[in-house]
Amino acid sequence: ISGSTGNVNAVSLGLDWTADPLWRASTRVEWRRSGDVSGTPENGRFDTTLWQALVARKLDRDWTLLARNHLLRTDYAARGDVLQDRAQVGLAYRDTDTNRVNALAKLEYKTERDASNAAVGELQSRAWIASVHGDYHPSRPWWVSGRLAGKWQKDRLERGVDSRFSAQLAAARLVYDITENWDVSALAAVQRGQGGARQHAVGVEVGYLLQQNLWLSAGVNASGFAADADLAGHEYTRSGVYLRLRVKFDENLF
Repeated sequence: ISGSTGNVNAVSLGLDWTADPLWRASTRVEWRRSGDVSGTPENGRFDTTLWQALVARKLDRDWTLLARNHLLRTDYAARGDVLQDRAQVGLAYRDTDTNRVNALAKLEYKTERDASNAAVGELQSRAWIASVHGDYHPSRPWWVSGRLAGKWQKDRLERGVDSRFSAQLAAARLVYDITENWDVSALAAVQRGQGGARQHAVGVEVGYLLQQNLWLSAGVNASGFAADADLAGHEYTRSGVYLRLRVKFDENLF
């Protein structure tokens, strides 16, 4: 790397457990130290620790219980620390006999703390996020997908100012396969915020199959809004023209 940079050293350890066909578990820990850059007035060294854990329990042929945690901590030598943690539990359903219905319900508790800037004090954010996503495939050319999500967040802003935020989102997409390589779809979404505020998005999209399980889509939303990222999922709700890539995969990909 050109320029003045500090040395970086990292070590990681991962473990997967697949001994029981009804259980799957994995965990990974990574520690990284980024050294100071010589000649700078402040010690820029910082240590980063990342821990991820996942447990899945197959309840029967169609239902699976999931739990996951993602913890990221950055420890600065000359400043305050930064912490991010996302704890999630979920319940997944897949109709293995007909493959017409897929669904995922998820509950998440997200915590963020940032004390790296002493001038503004420690920033904090805590949020509960609940969501349900489902796909219905009634016949060969038709697909229907829907999403319901809600978020309740409490923040500690600059100089100790407290703030609360809540919003709920509902979205649905109807897809029709014109041929094996082309599809068209229509989107409708609404987000409800505090005080009864409502925002709407309506749009259409055309998709083309570039290769197996890889789609390139172009769409336009006649109306739209900047949806909260934790609520919108993979849907694009802003007004205007957009492009996106979609990839379909399962546990056999790797």
